[in-house]
Amino acid sequence: MPAIGGIGNGGQRLWIVPGLDMVVVATAGDYNQRAIWQQAEALFRQVMATVRPED
Repeated sequence: MPAIGGIGNGGQRLWIVPGLDMVVVATAGDYNQRAIWQQAEALFRQVMATVRPED
């Protein structure tokens, strides 16, 4: 499903999923560290795996 996103330093992430009328936001403060970005991405994947559009 298509999503629009934004990335900030420190692990801040924003995903907008228009097809599900959904916004996912992750905030963090681990600045200049790549590992936090991977954790935020994993969170988004988990959310998307559990969400199902209404029929």
